[in-house]
Amino acid sequence: MNSGILRRMVPYLVVLLILAAACFVVGNAVAERSSVKAQAPAAPELAPAVSVTCTIVDIAAFNNRIHVRCQANTGGVGATVFFFAAPIGTTAESRLANRYMALLITAQAFGKHPVIEFTDSSHNPPGCVVADCRLLTGVILP
Repeated sequence: MNSGILRRMVPYLVVLLILAAACFVVGNAVAERSSVKAQAPAAPELAPAVSVTCTIVDIAAFNNRIHVRCQANTGGVGATVFFFAAPIGTTAESRLANRYMALLITAQAFGKHPVIEFTDSSHNPPGCVVADCRLLTGVILP
């Protein structure tokens, strides 16, 4: 690789590492602040996951969920689904959402198209509209 290209990539890689570390630290800090040690209820039985390749438009974090918006899929499963969201209501959900965010930020920073796994709309998290949003159940980087 050309050394000029490497020098230009270093700041982007540093920012990416800082963002990934921040997601990890914030997720653990939120989890540690929780003083209630209740046993989590059993996870609901989810339908088998479906997957689509996503060209990321944006990634967002809200007080009750995180989500990624993808460009419109062309035909096939999920053709009208643009948003894929994960809840952050419990400690376990927050930790999982942090992992998703780290992978999504990495994919966006490097211009990759992650494979998004999701399930049917009956398990949508709060704020995830049935018409165009599904529960995010996995992120795979190519």
